[in-house]
Amino acid sequence: MEEVAGSLGRALFSTLKWFVLVALFEIVFYWYGFGTIKLLTFGKHPQRNKVNKTLCAILGFMSLCVTFYLASLLFGDAS
Repeated sequence: MEEVAGSLGRALFSTLKWFVLVALFEIVFYWYGFGTIKLLTFGKHPQRNKVNKTLCAILGFMSLCVTFYLASLLFGDAS
């Protein structure tokens, strides 16, 4: 019985971890990247019918890293 409960717990944890990672990737990184591309191209790309979700998510992750780095430089401790 203990092995069954342990297996179910691991399966539940893996499923929740997968949902959190997918939500982070699909929602946060995608929309941050989508906005970044729109901002850098002055609204010309990505077009509604040709949205590349992977490109938007990767650019979102990279631009979020740059944003955090610049924020740490700006608001970091000067000592």
